[in-house]
Amino acid sequence: MGDMDDYPAAHSMDSTWFAVDEDGHIAAFDTGEDGHIPEGFPVWADPWNEELIARTLLARAQTDERFRELRGYSVQELVRLLQEGDAYEISVALMRSLGIWVYEFCGWIYARSGSVPEPARLGDLCEESQQWLKDARIPVSFQKSRVLAPGEYFPVSGWRGEHWLDWEGHLREQPEEEPQELSAAEAKRHRQFQNDVEKWLISAEARPLIPNELLPEVVAELLTGSSEHRPDWWRQFEY
Repeated sequence: MGDMDDYPAAHSMDSTWFAVDEDGHIAAFDTGEDGHIPEGFPVWADPWNEELIARTLLARAQTDERFRELRGYSVQELVRLLQEGDAYEISVALMRSLGIWVYEFCGWIYARSGSVPEPARLGDLCEESQQWLKDARIPVSFQKSRVLAPGEYFPVSGWRGEHWLDWEGHLREQPEEEPQELSAAEAKRHRQFQNDVEKWLISAEARPLIPNELLPEVVAELLTGSSEHRPDWWRQFEY
């Protein structure tokens, strides 16, 4: 995001944390190198989200005959196969196409990586997966939230310890803390950051989804464990 890299990072390990919104929809949040994480939420210490993809695919396999070959796999087995198949190459497109909202950390706030065709719901997952996410509730609607600062609702840790910035650019530490006014220079600088995120949101919305009829072929490709000979159409979903 260009100048947004001016904000300092406190950790260098990409991670993904997961949440369920007030509508029961599911989202993955990619921290990048410096995104903050709310306390107590499930975290996958790898940025490519195979855990949630695996759980969603296994739930889909119970009702969609096109994925019936997955029914005998455990979550751990499917995660391993997805990793071997380099699922990270198309992880965002795959998650969105499976109905998982995706947010990426854009310098100081999480921005939504486009819309989804039909949101996946917590109740669609198996009991084990529901237990895994049962305490990861966030009081927002992902469908209505193009940007999101988890520090608005929970204590967080990340790029400035427990400090975080809200959409207006106020540096805060606790959800209930009153924001301080920005100086004229700070406000001007932050408006540029907001404009950068708005541009990013527009470009993210234009990213292609994997057509529903193509999903079984994509999953079959991932489970082969090799990324050397992908079909010609594969590259359009790498972003």
